[in-house]
Amino acid sequence: GVYEMSSTSLTVQSTPSQTYTFNSDGSTTYVTMILGESGTYSFQGKIDGEDVNEGGTWSTTGNKLTLVITNTTIGEPDTEIWDYTLNGNSLVWTMNVPETDDTYGLVYTYNFTKQ
Repeated sequence: GVYEMSSTSLTVQSTPSQTYTFNSDGSTTYVTMILGESGTYSFQGKIDGEDVNEGGTWSTTGNKLTLVITNTTIGEPDTEIWDYTLNGNSLVWTMNVPETDDTYGLVYTYNFTKQ
């Protein structure tokens, strides 16, 4: 299906925690994601003015969405596993990145609406 991002947020689990939220505005923040029936996906747009463009393959098991990223402008090819909920036309992805000796823990969240 085709999904439009309504918002995304990043929570830095510092003390106190800090959350940065970016709402889709059609110019500096917008993303269209296509999850194809063949198991391929694309994720294209801008977040806070930065171009994002990636693609690869996707699959689900239970409430886990696995993205095998083979083409990206926002990092290196990688495999990401997201928790997801699908409720009607609303799709929410969440990923928790544990704290390390060098960085605070992070929580990424994407909110999408099916078109």
